[in-house]
Amino acid sequence: MSTMRLIATTEGESIRAIMAPLLTDEKAILKRMVEKSLNLFRIDDSTGDLVLVIPRSKITDKEYLGLLFVERFLAFKAGLAKQDSMTLGELVGKSGIAESTASTRISDLKADRVVETVSRGEYRISYSNAERFLQDVGVGLEKTQSGDTTKEPPPVTENYPKIGKPSGVRDAILKVLATPWGRHPRTWREIYDALKSNEYYYGEGNVSGSLTQLVKELKKVRRVKLDNMTGYVLDE
Repeated sequence: MSTMRLIATTEGESIRAIMAPLLTDEKAILKRMVEKSLNLFRIDDSTGDLVLVIPRSKITDKEYLGLLFVERFLAFKAGLAKQDSMTLGELVGKSGIAESTASTRISDLKADRVVETVSRGEYRISYSNAERFLQDVGVGLEKTQSGDTTKEPPPVTENYPKIGKPSGVRDAILKVLATPWGRHPRTWREIYDALKSNEYYYGEGNVSGSLTQLVKELKKVRRVKLDNMTGYVLDE
């Protein structure tokens, strides 16, 4: 009997060795998610916010919202967020995308099984499909870059102010607007380029979303009409 058990055990170990490349667990999935995310974004260690390392213009609104969901999940795992889900209002604030558009794109992500509903108006990334989503975004980005031979011009630096090290994107915006340069109403693009000139690459959506938070929630910045554009100044 002992010989039979030994043979069965040996066969079982052999089969498991053959299947090893197919087997995975939560830690392995998390590791692959992090590896795929490195080419797309970083997480601000002080705020837990998304920091794109790719041009916002290279991804769609749907992909950007999906990345925000992935980032929230990873920030939660790292202890930088209290929960792994976000409400529609949070997404609008962080992304700068109109609520109606964001709602439609979330529906698209749910149809693709990338996002799931936690409760009414609250959503999170579908853990089982997050890795596939990151892979798809990466592949789409590669195709876009391979077909685009133009390079994004660096921002002109001589007219932009220098600021000290900020604690996060919102602090960086406030520091820029507190300079003599920022006392005149500046568009979000000018603020974005000013941050880039200081080598703080927060991503277009992150800057526009943070400006919305500073205006609506924190009341530290106010909007000013500039012809057909919107300017921002400190609300003093």
